Amino acid sequence: MNPVERDTQLDRFASLLDDCLDGSGGTLALSGPAACGKTELLRAFGTVAEARGATLLTATARCSERDVRFGVLDQLLRRPALPRAVRTAALALLGAADTAEPCAEDLPATGRVPARVDQDLWLLLHELAARTPLVLAVDDLQHADPASRQTLLHLATCAPTAPVLLVVTEPDPPTDPGTDRDWRTALLRLPHFTRLRVDRLTEHGTGQLLAGLLGAPATRLPAWYRLTGGNPLLLRALAEDCAGDGPAAEPVPGPAYALAVRACLSRAGAAAVEPARALAVLAESGSTALLPQLLGRPARDALAALTAGGLVVDGRLRGTAAARAVLDGLPEQERAARQLRAARLVYESGGAPEQVAAHLLAAGEATEPWARPVLLDAARAALRADDHAFAESCLALATAAAPGDAELALQRAVVRFRTDPQAAYRLVRPLAAAPAELTEQHRTGLLRTLQWHGTEAEISRALTGPDPTDPAQRDELTRALEHLRAMAPHLVPPGRPAPPPGLPLGQPQQRSVLALPRVLHTGGTPEDLRTAELVLRTTPLEDATYGALQSALYVLLYADRADLAEPWCTGLLREAVQRRIPVWQALLTATLAEIVLRLGEVRAAERYARRALALLPPGGWGVWLGVPLAVLLLSSAALGGASEAELRLPAPPERLARTRYGAQFLHARGRHRLAAGAADAALEDFTRCGRLLEDWGLDLPSFLPWRSDAARALLALRRPEQARALALAQLDHPGVTRPRTRGLSLRALAACEPARRLELLQQAVELLAESGDRAELAGALAESAEAQLEAGQRTAGRESLGRALATAEEAGLAPLAARLKEQVAEEDGSGLSASERRVAELAVAGHSNREIAEQLFITVSTVEQHLTHTYRKLRVKGRAELARSLAAVGKAVPVSERHAAGRRAAVRPTGGQGAVPRPSRSRSVSSA
Repeated sequence: MNPVERDTQLDRFASLLDDCLDGSGGTLALSGPAACGKTELLRAFGTVAEARGATLLTATARCSERDVRFGVLDQLLRRPALPRAVRTAALALLGAADTAEPCAEDLPATGRVPARVDQDLWLLLHELAARTPLVLAVDDLQHADPASRQTLLHLATCAPTAPVLLVVTEPDPPTDPGTDRDWRTALLRLPHFTRLRVDRLTEHGTGQLLAGLLGAPATRLPAWYRLTGGNPLLLRALAEDCAGDGPAAEPVPGPAYALAVRACLSRAGAAAVEPARALAVLAESGSTALLPQLLGRPARDALAALTAGGLVVDGRLRGTAAARAVLDGLPEQERAARQLRAARLVYESGGAPEQVAAHLLAAGEATEPWARPVLLDAARAALRADDHAFAESCLALATAAAPGDAELALQRAVVRFRTDPQAAYRLVRPLAAAPAELTEQHRTGLLRTLQWHGTEAEISRALTGPDPTDPAQRDELTRALEHLRAMAPHLVPPGRPAPPPGLPLGQPQQRSVLALPRVLHTGGTPEDLRTAELVLRTTPLEDATYGALQSALYVLLYADRADLAEPWCTGLLREAVQRRIPVWQALLTATLAEIVLRLGEVRAAERYARRALALLPPGGWGVWLGVPLAVLLLSSAALGGASEAELRLPAPPERLARTRYGAQFLHARGRHRLAAGAADAALEDFTRCGRLLEDWGLDLPSFLPWRSDAARALLALRRPEQARALALAQLDHPGVTRPRTRGLSLRALAACEPARRLELLQQAVELLAESGDRAELAGALAESAEAQLEAGQRTAGRESLGRALATAEEAGLAPLAARLKEQVAEEDGSGLSASERRVAELAVAGHSNREIAEQLFITVSTVEQHLTHTYRKLRVKGRAELARSLAAVGKAVPVSERHAAGRRAAVRPTGGQGAVPRPSRSRSVSSA
């Protein structure tokens, strides 16, 4: 098989061989970059020559034999193809040659070979060629000893007079121009001289060669070409490394590729070695323009040779694998010294910190006085580019040179926080043991990190000491304290810096952070909402601004504007995913879960919460774990889902209970327990949650409506007066202004005031429809339908029942939808509601009003109302006539089955906060 993309050269050789066979010789030089196939093509020429009857004599010049006189000629003349007599005579000529003074104008005479020897040797070969055409093939002529080169030039001069064809290979560009120039100049003077160029393969030729090497066409041809540049030697080596992966795999350089790179470098000549190593060192930073300064001399010729061979492209080594291969074999100490020299050169020439840092990292040393600030700046730049690994490497190297440096530890914590907040805490924990030794700026940075995983004692120690005197540092501390106030207000000592009333002047990000505690306390103002949206619209997502963006989302959410928060949170989450920052992804996913839950998208909320927990291990969440846990508990309660044990929630950290996130967890667990029928344990959770919020001044119903939920727990425990008092207290709270919070507050009060139930529920339905919370709306519609049917408003009740069913199905509230379907199925010609029929059936069975109330978990007054409505609808005067009337409209369904079906429906939650809880089955449920 002929070499790929060498047809032109083969055709030309065939033509020259024809001339030789016809009696006219000549000289052919194959020139081209190192390791690009000249030797392979020379072998192909030899095969063709032998096949056509020519005598082939071959030799390979070696750099190590350059001082061996007649070394190349000796190889040629010892070939078995040469007749013994000719070989003996020719070798005798070489052995008897003495030195002669060359003529100054006879450049080829540098070999100091007597003219008689050249002439006698030509006569021997001429006589041999007269019988059989002769082809002399010499590879790497640039390494030939001067004597052989002189004699070969003499033979080339005489070749046209006999069937002798001399074929040699030479590098172009030359690797040692001072030696090769005489030979090349002398050849150019010969009229029968031909030069053929052998270049690297094109991309098409690369594909052809790969198809033969891999057995099938490569599907990622550009990647192969990018790694090899069409250099056949590199291509064969890379194919060897990837032989087991198949032609469709992405090529990955391995040991064979590294060996081939070094072979190419060796073929390029000794003059190219140091420039290549300097390029390999500078590849760490990409500062290849500094090559002459690092070498201390120009390297134009070496670069030309390396570029022609494909090792260098656009002034750089071809990829990191090639750079590593060039430096392989150097002692570690020498490699480090080269990298340090490069680092100093790049630093002094004004290179970017990350460029200097790349060399320092490669050297593994940062003892220079300028190294620490450079590494810090490089880490910050890498973090802006989301290159966490490089940033961490820079800071680790700086820390090794300056252990105990607080600024380095805090910056490393910022980097680690993106992927592992718990590791960030471990980095700063030693600083928390002695905060008095820190600067004001470092104490503020420490405080921010400790808020996630630090203990209360560590946070308290970090807050010791006087207030900063510098206004900028004081502002930074104020913002950090406001973050802490919004999370765990009891940890902020009295008298610490606090923002002035209202929104201060300054950056919107600062104002957003300061607004969150106020929103949690009073519900916020329109100015707070405008500031939050301004922050979300204008602030880039960065480490320094993440807290402000998160605060802005919470300002909108806890001001009951989840509809505004949702698109902003979705956009931030999309960016965090694109930038591959797992902690931001987890936090924003948990926030989005909380947002969509308030919009009534219960199943989506559950899905987001579980995704958030999958993005970050439970140990990494710290106190923030309360957010996804709360969403899972709330969504499970609304969906009538699994028990706490079945949910398999991670254990919350100890400090969670004394933070805002802990209050969220308590409230959600109480809602979940209430839906499960454990009203006593639920009430305990609601009470603890409310006590924390009241103590901290964060008692905002639009944040956590604990009073309305506690009222429902009290109703389940048959304590209606206390329930009514809590429901009224929530409705009268100054923070109950937005439609959603007011709607769910009215819904809770309706459960406590039977006389005004229908009126209150209708108001709640209107408000919840406006708020967009479909889960709460479905529950309110279901209760309103029941109240309308009880009041004899049959048409309106059926319409509300249909709306409730459609809304529940749209929101994915399967348990509520199933109960509503049963109610629709139970509606008959009498117009009795499901509740009325259950009460009537128990009355017919002989139960007293109090017994009915206890069995159905309603008040005696409600039983009396249901019976009054039933008598009126069935037009009977009392219990004596009730049995006959029920039998007339009851169709074929036995009373016992109706009663059982009604009981099953009665204990199911109606969705959201409207759950009608089952009785407490266990008063020993832990509230920890």
